[in-house]
Amino acid sequence: GYTGDPVTYYCVLDDGEPTFVGTPPNCVSTTTTTTATTITTSVTSLTSTTTTTSTTTPIPGSCYPPVIGADKDTSDCNYIFPPGTCEVRCAAGYSGGTAVYTCDNVVDNFYGSGPDCTSTTTTTTQTTTTTTTSTTTPIPGTCYPPVLGTGFDTSECSGIYPPGTCTVQCNTGYTGDPVTYYCYDLVDNFIGSAPNCVSTTTTATKTSITSTGTSVTATTTTTSTTTPAPGTCYPPVIGHDKDTSDCSGKVPGESCTVSCAAGYTGSSSVYVCKDLDDNFIGIGPDCVSTTSTTTGTTVTTTKTSVTATTTTTSTTTPLPGTCYPPVIGPDKDTSDCILIIPPGTCTVKCANGYTGDPATYYCFNLEDNFVGVGPDCVSTTTTTMTETETTTTASHTSTSTTTSTTTPLPGACWPPVLGPNIDTSDCSPIFPPGTCEVRCAEGYSGDPAIYTCDNSVDNFYGSGPDCSS
Repeated sequence: GYTGDPVTYYCVLDDGEPTFVGTPPNCVSTTTTTTATTITTSVTSLTSTTTTTSTTTPIPGSCYPPVIGADKDTSDCNYIFPPGTCEVRCAAGYSGGTAVYTCDNVVDNFYGSGPDCTSTTTTTTQTTTTTTTSTTTPIPGTCYPPVLGTGFDTSECSGIYPPGTCTVQCNTGYTGDPVTYYCYDLVDNFIGSAPNCVSTTTTATKTSITSTGTSVTATTTTTSTTTPAPGTCYPPVIGHDKDTSDCSGKVPGESCTVSCAAGYTGSSSVYVCKDLDDNFIGIGPDCVSTTSTTTGTTVTTTKTSVTATTTTTSTTTPLPGTCYPPVIGPDKDTSDCILIIPPGTCTVKCANGYTGDPATYYCFNLEDNFVGVGPDCVSTTTTTMTETETTTTASHTSTSTTTSTTTPLPGACWPPVLGPNIDTSDCSPIFPPGTCEVRCAEGYSGDPAIYTCDNSVDNFYGSGPDCSS
């Protein structure tokens, strides 16, 4: 349980009596302490239990006791010299059988399996557990592994005797070239420059805005996509109608099942990871949508009211490794820009209800995504006036209905759609950054509100006004 250099004692005669004379060695404890604090909360009480476990480095030449979980008791495995065996039992508070572990040498130490231990404690309270674990002392005579942070994998640096080297690489979820660390002695331990590890997790954010006559609701969804772990095949990119989640973490020679995504139907297909150059190969499946989506605006007019209902379908997050389609306004059709892998191009044309020459957009990388200009799209919607006249001997009734759809100027903010009781005419045409005043429409009363437009992607945001008839 201690480490230090040995010393020699001498046996001499002192007044005719033999006695040992010498200076004791400088011995330092090799015991590492792990502290776990468990807090149990019930309706009427708060109980805090702290457990301290000491782990002692084995005597030189003996086997290192197995570390196989808090539910198992490995105390019988201390101070066992190879070849030897020990019995592992379930710890206090757990029930189950026993298992025999074997140690053939001090390199591989103990090996074995089990036992399966089940907790004998049941509880119906809410439990919060906080565990703090310190770093394990290295095997005597070996170099202390470098401590570099969560982005680095230093597992190869354990159990290295000086002079020696180890490779430090990036952890799963990070990318970068590995580097070599050197241990020349037990004073300086490992020295080297950490690898440049960059997170491979990218975040895509999508915001959907739903408007009614009296409120605006914004919903934001964030999706993280992680580059595959080193040595594994890149999951196939074969369309948003297919589910390739089973293909993550597969190494060459392994296969995965590709099925149809939610909202689609069809038989599944098997893909095989050939190697890290070709990645997965396979065909299908053929997936058919089970969802019908209708987008448009319905206007219903009666003698006393106008009701407008608008339904908009937002753009989905692109598949990993593909460019994000450009978001450049509802007057443009960017459907050709989906599933484009850089470097690549796509054609942006005018949407239905608009006219203009198409334009080519370019995607050179996944940081800048698509770049391009245009097209200039002009609305093909015209204003219609319908007049109905009914004449009787005692009265004259005339009803006129006017419907007009106007596309904002290129680069201008799209006016907010808040309902027929609100007048947003002051919001056209406003270029970002800018503000406008939203008032109650004719026949309604209420205080005006200020709306703000920071850019032509998010367009206007604000709250109110509250308009009463």
